[in-house]
Amino acid sequence: SVELPGKIAFTSSRSQGYGEIDFDNLNLEKGAYWYPLKAYGNTKLMNVIIAQELGRILQNENITTFSLHPGVILTNISNSKGVFMESVVKIATKIIGISAEQGAINTLYPVLSPENKETGKYYHEVKLDNNCDLSRHVIILTGATDGFGKDMARILAGFNPKKLILPARIMINNQVIKTKDNLELQFQVNHLAPFLLTLLLLDTIKKSVSAELPGKIAFTSSGAQRRGIIDFDNLNLEKGAYLRPLQGYSNTKLMNVMVAKELSRIVQNENITTYSLHPGVIQSNIGHMNSGISNFFLGLFIKMYEITSEQGATNTLYPVLSPDNKETGKYYHEGIESEPNKIVDDQEVTKKLWDISEQILKDHQMI
Repeated sequence: SVELPGKIAFTSSRSQGYGEIDFDNLNLEKGAYWYPLKAYGNTKLMNVIIAQELGRILQNENITTFSLHPGVILTNISNSKGVFMESVVKIATKIIGISAEQGAINTLYPVLSPENKETGKYYHEVKLDNNCDLSRHVIILTGATDGFGKDMARILAGFNPKKLILPARIMINNQVIKTKDNLELQFQVNHLAPFLLTLLLLDTIKKSVSAELPGKIAFTSSGAQRRGIIDFDNLNLEKGAYLRPLQGYSNTKLMNVMVAKELSRIVQNENITTYSLHPGVIQSNIGHMNSGISNFFLGLFIKMYEITSEQGATNTLYPVLSPDNKETGKYYHEGIESEPNKIVDDQEVTKKLWDISEQILKDHQMI
């Protein structure tokens, strides 16, 4: 918005000054472009060009773009240059190099300074205002595992960000009914939305995990999944008894369990485990979608079995955070491993649900 404008920064390098753009050899496959330092200069020039062009594209969108040289910092890029070039780079870094912390400050300056409102500009070594306040900002930072990326994370954290999102290892898909679309409401929000989010973030999660730091993906389902039905001729819940909100809710919550199960097979060799779970009966606004009588009985049911939201959160986080839970694709009921709807064990059906859901997203141009 005008009050909270967006900013996009590209980390380039001073070496962009000797970079060249050869559209017949952008992939650097022939000639002198094989030299690592030459390729480095070319690609860092591309960063600056992209920032400039993006600045033009977004000029009326309350978003400014920047490119920058953070300073000379020793990184593992020298490992790809051979023994001689590695020695040269290390010597040069010793002479004119700066600390990782200073590199982080140089990188963050154009992004955080309120004075920098002109878009598409290139920056080289500046100072950061220590009074920067990020309490209203959500920040996504990649590459924060080491070096100045790690220092950027530390500095940003010191500025009290609303959220600081680092490489994703754990994702919990939690859904509530709050939106409208051409697709049936519960089918879209309870099933397609977490399914789409999972597809979009899956590659990022794969790149962020390891055997030492495995990834975990959890789908918040419901005990109602036990009475769910999968009708491939009516997945979008458009006809017949499925128009009843509680039946639609049960169906879509069953889909959560099935997606978690199928995903467990897809990522079984990726250091990622998946879960689905019923957090417990917690008061929510789902009753607003039911008739007066249904809403009355739902209210009575909730009063009888309701748990606190804090306990629901504990039940949700347990399978994700417990080091003992290493088996993938399991379903948990209030923190305890349980057997879900029998259809979940039918691999053919779960795969079909996955494939059809993927096709629906493609048909709606979401992926």
